[in-house]
Amino acid sequence: MKHGLIRRQTRREEGAALLVVLVFLVIIGAWSTSFIWFMNQQQTRAGMRYRSAVAARLAEAGVHRALSILESTAPDGSPGRTWRPDTYTESMAVGTLAGQFTLSLRDETDGAVVIVSSGEVGGVARRLQARVYLASPALLAGLYAAWAIRLRDPPAATVILPYGAGLDDRPWIHLASGREVWFATTQVSINDPATAFEAGPGPLDPADSAQRTIPLPSPASVRILLPPSGYLRLGEDRQPVDVQQLRVMGVHVEGTVIRTGAFPQAPEVDASFYRALAAANHRNAELNEAVGNHVGDANLLRKQDSLYTARQFEQLQVYLKSREAPSQLFGVIYVRGGVSLLDGERLEIVDGALIADSTVYLSARAELSITHRPATRTLPGLIVLGNGALFVTEGARLRVHGLVYSSRNFEIGPQARVDIVGSVVAKDPGPSFQNRAGTVVIRYDPAVLGTPGLHVPEDTPVIAWVAVWEELQPTLVPQVSPVVARATPTPLRTLVITPPPTPAATRAPAPRSPATPAALRTLAIAPLPAPPPPPAPAATRAPTPDPPATAGTRTLYRVQAGAFLTREYAQERVHQLKAAGFDAYILPAGELFKVYVGAFGKRENAERLAERLRAAGFETLIVTQ
Repeated sequence: MKHGLIRRQTRREEGAALLVVLVFLVIIGAWSTSFIWFMNQQQTRAGMRYRSAVAARLAEAGVHRALSILESTAPDGSPGRTWRPDTYTESMAVGTLAGQFTLSLRDETDGAVVIVSSGEVGGVARRLQARVYLASPALLAGLYAAWAIRLRDPPAATVILPYGAGLDDRPWIHLASGREVWFATTQVSINDPATAFEAGPGPLDPADSAQRTIPLPSPASVRILLPPSGYLRLGEDRQPVDVQQLRVMGVHVEGTVIRTGAFPQAPEVDASFYRALAAANHRNAELNEAVGNHVGDANLLRKQDSLYTARQFEQLQVYLKSREAPSQLFGVIYVRGGVSLLDGERLEIVDGALIADSTVYLSARAELSITHRPATRTLPGLIVLGNGALFVTEGARLRVHGLVYSSRNFEIGPQARVDIVGSVVAKDPGPSFQNRAGTVVIRYDPAVLGTPGLHVPEDTPVIAWVAVWEELQPTLVPQVSPVVARATPTPLRTLVITPPPTPAATRAPAPRSPATPAALRTLAIAPLPAPPPPPAPAATRAPTPDPPATAGTRTLYRVQAGAFLTREYAQERVHQLKAAGFDAYILPAGELFKVYVGAFGKRENAERLAERLRAAGFETLIVTQ
């Protein structure tokens, strides 16, 4: 009996122990299962994160592939600059994973190309969008002159500096001249650290700064771009010299001349694009109404846009000058004619640009200011179209943010002050840019590469400038909205002067700049393709002018081939025309010296002569007298 009780007690204890063990094993099993599930989830998440990162890198690779194609040749052999696929896919292996990127490109109305790149790997997709502008290599120069840069009449001083962060290691050029850079005396300077310069705030500087000027860094070595036929010249006799000779003679030039096989062409301006912007700009409507009431002009009274005739803009200037308040206009202003600021007159344009169909002339002590904020930084500042030139005369002041573009020459008079944050393009086929005892500060802003409304001439190389880089939210809907924006005030990468390859040629390898991050790649400068030879001047002389007409009996049609501040420069244009086989002469007109060819009683004769002059490389304008 006693032994039976002991056995039953022992069995109960053994059962309890077994139950404890079973419970413990269940707990261990559950914990193990949870741990395994958790580790699987972590591994899955890690794999997803890895594939997501790889998909992002594939999308970036797609953007860079698109940029490379836009600058060279499309996969089908067509010019890359016109490549706009709806869908283009390339496969890539990333480690052990097989992935691909898919590209689509489209044009925007302002000239931008929008690239959408989707990177896909292992069922994960990431999408990037880049807004790109195709720009002329001429816009890589702080100061670009189609023919000649002339620094004369001491104390002419010029300084060209970079503006914005991260630009020092990029291949921009201080000076680019299609024919020559002429130092008239050893007393003129460029980038001389011993010369004091002043400049106002740029578009990225604090807008509420009370300072009128900001300190400038010490200027660096000057890089000059010339074609093989170009020269550095010194002295009134214009002797060819090299950089070392200039240093010995006291001219402060430290840089090296970079020569290329063909000189880059300046971009062309789409005037209709800027007329449309001015027509849509209603920010000056109240001012137009006030001017219309003041002068009794019903058209100005009702005018809502900012597209003016030369007469309307002159009335607006007179009204602004009569007010005590600051003379300000806003947005893009387009003038169908020339613009003149009289002695001491001041004009300010905020967050916009001044586009003129003819000459812009700043008289003595006149001041013109055109400023931008970061949001309007890529807008041009001042564009002179047609046969117009840009003159900043004695004591005048010009301050501009953005591109300054003159279809003819840009002349700066004694004691004038020019402050530009952007770049300068002067297209005159003679003395394109002249500084005559003035002070010029140019802070090169790479945002000029994104200037809208510019067209690069066909069959010339382009560079791709990324203005905005952003990631798009994954969605099945084709139209997506950006969720993470990464604005790039400086180029995502700068791709420079790469010629379109011929079927028998291959692209040279592109070395990386060690100072530039991998995401901001810089390709080396390669020779430009040679442009077609210019048309030979006609062997015959200009048509014989009609016999002189008695005043008041009939109209004479003259072909104008230039307008200059001095007779010396006008005479130089006459020599160029006569060398090309055209009889030219000078007629004074106010403060200008105008160069004409021929005088005809019939407009058809003048038009035929103008066509021959344009074929010989001269820009023309038919005037009646």
